[in-house]
Amino acid sequence: MAAARSLTSGEWTESPDYKQQTKEAVEGAGTFKLIGQNKYILMYDVYMKGKYQFTETTDLEHFKVIDHEVSMDFHPRHGTVIPITRAELKRITDKWGIPAELRF
Repeated sequence: MAAARSLTSGEWTESPDYKQQTKEAVEGAGTFKLIGQNKYILMYDVYMKGKYQFTETTDLEHFKVIDHEVSMDFHPRHGTVIPITRAELKRITDKWGIPAELRF
């Protein structure tokens, strides 16, 4: 993990330890904040097992595995999570539709 006060300062500090909660080889790690909560998710590809592992933290130092709380019916490689607005969601679903399993 690297931390900086500014993304343009050119100065950062690196943490010497790993944040993933597995001894398996991982790649493609990404972290995102949950909307409206003081929680972050760290996800990474446990590529030799063909799956992602998800962990949760409130301090970006201590992480716990929350795989049992995440349900995925697809298997991305090196995915990421980004917030989108309702208007952006509408444009996406207008163009690509809504998956059958999400329709009410």
